[in-house]
Amino acid sequence: MHPANTDYLAHTSARVKHPNYFIVVKSWGGADRYFSMKPVKGATRPYIVCLKGLRSVSQKITPEEGQSSIGTLSFSLLDKNDRITALLASPIRKKRVELWGGYDELDESKYIRLATNLIEDFEVTQGLTEYSFKTADLQRSIKSKVFKPKVTSLTAGLSQGALSATVASTTGFLTVVHPSLGTCGYVRIDDEIIRWTAKGDTSFTIQRGQFNTADVAHSTDAEVKELIVFQEHPLAVALKVLMSTGAGTNGDYDTLPFHWALGIDEALVDVSKWESEGADWLKFNPTDHTLGYQFRFIYDEEAEAKKFIEDEILKPLNAYPLVSADGSLSIKAFSPPVPFVELPRLDEKVLQVKSMGGGLTAVINVALFEYDYDFISRQYLRNVEYSDGESISEQGQSETFKVSSRGIRTDLNGTAIIAERWARIKQRFSRPVPTIPVKAFYSKHLLEPGELVNFSHANLPDMAAGERGADEKIVELVNKGLDLQAGAVNYEMMMTSFGKRYCLFAPDSVPDYDEATEEQKRRYGWFGDEDGKVNSGSEEGYRYA
Repeated sequence: MHPANTDYLAHTSARVKHPNYFIVVKSWGGADRYFSMKPVKGATRPYIVCLKGLRSVSQKITPEEGQSSIGTLSFSLLDKNDRITALLASPIRKKRVELWGGYDELDESKYIRLATNLIEDFEVTQGLTEYSFKTADLQRSIKSKVFKPKVTSLTAGLSQGALSATVASTTGFLTVVHPSLGTCGYVRIDDEIIRWTAKGDTSFTIQRGQFNTADVAHSTDAEVKELIVFQEHPLAVALKVLMSTGAGTNGDYDTLPFHWALGIDEALVDVSKWESEGADWLKFNPTDHTLGYQFRFIYDEEAEAKKFIEDEILKPLNAYPLVSADGSLSIKAFSPPVPFVELPRLDEKVLQVKSMGGGLTAVINVALFEYDYDFISRQYLRNVEYSDGESISEQGQSETFKVSSRGIRTDLNGTAIIAERWARIKQRFSRPVPTIPVKAFYSKHLLEPGELVNFSHANLPDMAAGERGADEKIVELVNKGLDLQAGAVNYEMMMTSFGKRYCLFAPDSVPDYDEATEEQKRRYGWFGDEDGKVNSGSEEGYRYA
């Protein structure tokens, strides 16, 4: 749920309300610039009342693919007294834009931030009297290329077993502190992967035949190409690729050379959310990246960062990226509903159901996993196909769902990772997955993509029961479009099947129930006594049959 203050929530729930919005363009022409639709009560900043045409605040997630779309926002500024024209003398490309929402009766301090994007482009419209701006969220920026290997060449032949290589230059080749591989760098010469631990201006101290490649002789002038290598928990890899600058000043995950990574400001990556989701659902230990799931990647070519993170890491882990209202990038791992969290509710009193998709094509009962990627031959050496016989018997065989990751390795317990991923696919997609586009009252605009909600509707078909009426069905919000002009919210809901509810038993690091924080009590479960009490004999716990 999007965070909001009590005054804002009270106005949001009122039957009659008068929304107002303002846009902040950060650091434009030497200062933050404020543009509002109407005057803002209790304003403490200089507003230009010229904001028009807010539209297309949206984000769509595709959970099974580990993907989310790039959120967009467009708006127009009326060029009163040429003030916008004057500001455009200063650069605006990629400037951060914040959308804030409130109500006419609310003070400025009670407005909440609804979205944060980056300026993409603009055009002059309406007879050259307005500037119309297009913006996109941070995910547009992470489509940039990473893994840009340095290249040199041998200036003398390298014999089999030699432990020093002479090259034209070692400039730009840097060691990396690998949690499980030590402080080193890797290069490729012909079909051999070589580890190096020290360098001079024109030489490397080397160890031969790494990662099952052969130690062989190499001739003068052979290409020496830097390898981008990781062996650790894949969430740590993703965070390092997002945040590393080469300077080590951008948070704890700034550990890679600058030409390996994006260098996104740590303020734009919600590290705590990555770590908490990872710790709860993806076996991630933020203080020791050698624990939990372990992937090994070897690259010697550029890759698009967004595609790498989504396809190679999040999809195999059954997670997907999200951008929050403050513009920061986080993730959501697939997680069933837990009993200690009360889910938001939606019903026909607050929304209009437009239609319902049967979800037959969303069934997955056959999946192919490719793993043990061979860097030299550029192909996967192993694959395994899983099928769900019960689902095939009931629904017919689906198209094969493919999960391929260069990081999953047999020697790093990869087959267990694959088995867990298949179990989640079966739980989620063995039956049809209806999708329901709905139009909700504006009062529900604080719900975010990825949230689970309780949904009820008297006329909605319940295909499993063969009758009409959905009563507190647990559904997942996979698309959100905020229609600011109409004062409504368009959601798409996915009715994945949750046959059970689950809890996380409190780990050893969490105190006993009496001393636990309220958040810990909501998040975790404790064993009770024979009467079902979870503390010193007075509080009833949630019972599991």
